[in-house]
Amino acid sequence: MPRLRLLALAAAVGLSACDKPPAPRGEVSVSGQVVDRGGKPLALKVVGFHPQEKDQRDGAAGTDDKGRFTLKLVPGLYHVTLAEPGRGPTGGADAGGVTAPDKAGKATGIPPAYRNANETPWKVTVPGGGQNDLKLLLGP
Repeated sequence: MPRLRLLALAAAVGLSACDKPPAPRGEVSVSGQVVDRGGKPLALKVVGFHPQEKDQRDGAAGTDDKGRFTLKLVPGLYHVTLAEPGRGPTGGADAGGVTAPDKAGKATGIPPAYRNANETPWKVTVPGGGQNDLKLLLGP
């Protein structure tokens, strides 16, 4: 009988361990560069990372004069947006990015799809070891 109780106890402990939520994942370093179709760096923009998994959180970083950025994120899938400074990205609707019309009356700024986390063509999976060579190419 003691052996049967020991097996039952081991099974109960094993089942209760399955009910525990997974341990939170640690943040890793992510860095990269944003460039236009011609390869020109996009300086002084805001790159926003919008989580697609439960244990993640939003992240954002500004680009330097060479279009480079660095931030820390929890590994997993993100939708990535781009915005002008002062018009930070949001997770759902328009993330900003259109500046005032120029002198010719044309709107300047970032194409609308890149400003919206639901429409952005940039879908990035951050690996567990981080990523230091992410290249984000802004299309037409």
